[in-house]
Amino acid sequence: MIREHRSREKLEGYYRKYIEKNELDPNVHPWVADSWQQSRDFGVGPERMATSSRLTAAELAALQLKNANAIDYLGDFAEDIREFFQKYNLSLLLVDADCTVLKSYSLPFYQKTPGEIEGVRVGIREVGTSSISIAYEHKVPFWLFGPEMWIEECQLGDACSAPILVGGELVYVLTIVSVEHETLPQDAVISLMLTMKRALETHLTQSMRIKAQEAILDATPFAVYHVMPGGDVAYAN
Repeated sequence: MIREHRSREKLEGYYRKYIEKNELDPNVHPWVADSWQQSRDFGVGPERMATSSRLTAAELAALQLKNANAIDYLGDFAEDIREFFQKYNLSLLLVDADCTVLKSYSLPFYQKTPGEIEGVRVGIREVGTSSISIAYEHKVPFWLFGPEMWIEECQLGDACSAPILVGGELVYVLTIVSVEHETLPQDAVISLMLTMKRALETHLTQSMRIKAQEAILDATPFAVYHVMPGGDVAYAN
């Protein structure tokens, strides 16, 4: 769900009203309101982003290897649009179905270096309300304005997240985060996010089909070769 620009002053007022008085303004988006309540119920502190729930270096390396197909594909995509990310001070994250950051592309996420954020869990239980937690729960793209984020140090910029669905199942969450909102071209960021979502979903779906076809051919009792026009063998069972 992509929303139009809203008054940051009003959003800040709604947030402070909830944090200080535990009162939900009726103008708060219902998904955000529900997420705020969950954040409080889980005991997530609103001051600073926690990064203590993280994988070891070995665990992260193994997980990245397991998800190399998606990581590499998105890396090639991100490299082609690096200037756009640099111009608007944006970060790009690939998060797995357990809400663990697999890869941080472009600029630092909330001013954290890739080494600090990769391998960290960023689900609602760890960092409270974020575009990631809402896109994860509702399985739709969602734009979250800075003052709606649970962690106060993250409220200067906005964020947009989209679930990556393959066969109807959520396999990743893709996230674009801005460090500041003043010059952020919302329409362009949304279009870019939806393009990356569709491209990655298509790539993963096709990869799954190719693996299934190869598994079937590998089980056949006769030789099968796929020879490219130049003579290179692309596949042999």
